[in-house]
Amino acid sequence: MSKISKLKKSRANWKGKSIDRGSENRKLKKELKRMRRERDRLKQENKELKAQLDNQTKPYGNIRPYSDHPSIVCLWSYQLSSNGASH
Repeated sequence: MSKISKLKKSRANWKGKSIDRGSENRKLKKELKRMRRERDRLKQENKELKAQLDNQTKPYGNIRPYSDHPSIVCLWSYQLSSNGASH
């Protein structure tokens, strides 16, 4: 095989590999861009939902809901036990 034919074959192989590599890189860039847009959208949605939740719980401040409050639970269980004893 002559030097010229080896050179042509080598360049053809290099060119084919380069084209494949470029198309793969473009595909990966598109995928990365799509994933970043999705991530940003979900972050924004999460931020909005947290703000909405904060606005809903703001009137209560640091007060826990009644069902979790120990004295209410104690009174409720006492009332249940006293109702059961009278029957």
